Amino acid sequence: MSNVGVIGATGRLGQRIVLRLRARGTEPIVFGRDPAKLEALSARHARRFDLDDADGLRGALQDVDVVINAARPRMLAPILTALPSRAGRIVAVGSTRKFTRFPDRAAEMVREAETALAESGRPGLMLHPTMIYGEQGEKNIQRLLAWIRRVPVVPLPAGGRTLVQPVYVDDVAEAVARAALLPDPGEGPLVIAGPAPMTYAEMVRCVGRSFGHRIVVLPVPFSVVLGGAALSRRVPGLPRFKAEEVRRLLEDKDFDVEPMRRRLGLEPIAFDEGLARMRQYAPGG
Repeated sequence: MSNVGVIGATGRLGQRIVLRLRARGTEPIVFGRDPAKLEALSARHARRFDLDDADGLRGALQDVDVVINAARPRMLAPILTALPSRAGRIVAVGSTRKFTRFPDRAAEMVREAETALAESGRPGLMLHPTMIYGEQGEKNIQRLLAWIRRVPVVPLPAGGRTLVQPVYVDDVAEAVARAALLPDPGEGPLVIAGPAPMTYAEMVRCVGRSFGHRIVVLPVPFSVVLGGAALSRRVPGLPRFKAEEVRRLLEDKDFDVEPMRRRLGLEPIAFDEGLARMRQYAPGG
């Protein structure tokens, strides 16, 4: 049986990937920086790693056959350098943020990681999730909820007509596990998304209904929303939004999920169902 290593196993997504692998009968080797968080995973094989210690990283990865990078994309390049020749498949988590047309350092790092994987000559695939929601502490739907609790009016440029396609966090974790364990998931990048796109306004209204909030979507000029983002960073208690996040409200983020279905056999859950699962740990919104 192949040894599967999960780098970034102590992160929110990494922990869910570990659970999904275990559900499929695979006990992974888990890698992380924090000894206490590693211990909390109750793993049979837990290892600390340091990207600045090339020899130590090479030694830690020496017996790993399949590598999952659930940590930040920028970590993929040193991991690729440290991998032994015996290592097989590499599964890396990126982001559909890479498709933005606006200047964005985070998007650049995703693209750089994808290029590094392609140029390494190693078999592998990079999974690019859309907006991930459904985990405690995430900054997408949770932050929207925090705004709605304080202000029942959501200002959106162009009335929120651009498209989004959120994906539930457990679907992302399942996609990573399948990409690591399936006999032939194919190679090359793959988008992981919810079943169908919706407008941003539809998403906001759906969140409001699901958590019992009556809200108003207010069409406003982009400059007003950008100014609101700057204000959010100065007013205590309001969730904070960055300028680059506001700019991306002007971009459609809809994707074909048939390649995901075909290569991974994964059917993502509907947005309403994902919100219902969220209510189990966030009752009443």
